[in-house]
Amino acid sequence: MKTSEAKTGLSDGVGEFLRRERELRHISLDDVAERTKISRRYLEAIEESRYDLLPGETFVRGFIRSYAKSVGLDPDETMLVYTQARVAREAPLLRVDRMPVEPRPRNARPLLWLLVAGLVIVSGAFFGIVRHLDAPSLPRLKWPSRAEIANISGAAAPLILTAVADSDTWLRITIDAKEPQEILLRAGQSTKWVGKERFDVSIGNIRATHLRFNGRELALPLPSQSVLRHYILTRDMLQ
Repeated sequence: MKTSEAKTGLSDGVGEFLRRERELRHISLDDVAERTKISRRYLEAIEESRYDLLPGETFVRGFIRSYAKSVGLDPDETMLVYTQARVAREAPLLRVDRMPVEPRPRNARPLLWLLVAGLVIVSGAFFGIVRHLDAPSLPRLKWPSRAEIANISGAAAPLILTAVADSDTWLRITIDAKEPQEILLRAGQSTKWVGKERFDVSIGNIRATHLRFNGRELALPLPSQSVLRHYILTRDMLQ
């Protein structure tokens, strides 16, 4: 078991995480059953991560939210822990296939020399023609100024957010108020997103995640449960 996983309870699942939090608060399982009106056997199944004993995924999520609320935990943060543990358990490992290297034809070198020789001949003929032209008739090139370039582009520089994972971590990101995206980064992997004005980021394993915003390393807050919700990044932060 990795140290970072042991701290967040991800390797044991959300059930073990809930049981530890309940015992730290000296709350019995019968008290949770009374508060949530959920059968004790269902609560035991959750703590043992035996979700197959529950009626279905909708009930699993509902019961976990009710359990978390009954012992004083944030239901949304608890669901982030559950989602990351589930994605880490079900997502297949990324596979990188190597492209076969095609052998180079044996006669490639003579053909390359012929192309180079042809290019030299054509270039010499071109410059010979240019030398005999009347110089004033040739247009003079003028590089545009920075102001002219800015007016031509008319668009602000893009926002680039990069995430690097020390160990498995789950992220949910919303770019410029579009549909949110969810991704699981394995240990050592990285990814990046490009936006125009705003990023909204939630991270399931904050201690294992590093973010760079347009090349700047961000000092992320460290919540007690290692789950960061709705961390907002805007263009104004770069000024």
